[in-house]
Amino acid sequence: MLRSIGAVLAALIFTNVCGVVLFRLHLAFFEPKDLVLPTRFIGIDLFYRFYVACVGGYLVGLIATRAEVKHAGVVCLMQLVLGGGLLYFSHVRGLFRAEPWWYQLAEVGVILPGYLIGAAFRAYRKKSATGAASSPEPLQPGRGGTTTRQ
Repeated sequence: MLRSIGAVLAALIFTNVCGVVLFRLHLAFFEPKDLVLPTRFIGIDLFYRFYVACVGGYLVGLIATRAEVKHAGVVCLMQLVLGGGLLYFSHVRGLFRAEPWWYQLAEVGVILPGYLIGAAFRAYRKKSATGAASSPEPLQPGRGGTTTRQ
């Protein structure tokens, strides 16, 4: 139980911290005029946020060790709650945001599949690693026409 909670929290913290750090680095090199972010900047941001979410999904699967995709689904649900709260407070309540409202909706549409893809990839890697280890070794020709296992 604690491992599941830790996996979900670790994935959320990792993806949000990495997303903010990469966004700030990108903003430092780009410097938009009039604090309005152009579409090209937002597109690049969505691109790397997808990959950060994939790594976060892989991380949740790595820590959880079973039911990887279900754990990633919980991370997706929590990210929806956090994203919805951010959208509400930034645009409905009138707090200033540099990006348009559709960007946050697109970000949720990009991040959620990223979590699921990363967790599914971890489940696939785990399944292929355990499947290869349990298969018997191939027979090798031995001396005198007999076959032996290595």
